Amino acid sequence: MESFSDSLERGQGKKAEARTLQIGDQVVYRRDGTRGIVYAKNGELCQVVWEDEFVSWEQSEALYRL
Repeated sequence: MESFSDSLERGQGKKAEARTLQIGDQVVYRRDGTRGIVYAKNGELCQVVWEDEFVSWEQSEALYRL
């Protein structure tokens, strides 16, 4: 029986996690659960419009897609 980590090493993990964030994706900030939408990208940085209408640049690893 293979473990979860074995399946991830062979690229069989969640397809949603494998795809990079795109403009228009709904995201959640990992630290506090705040939701937002990716408005722009610059490399690994994403500009996010948050639910309270605040806008900030965040590292993509600090976000996960809904």
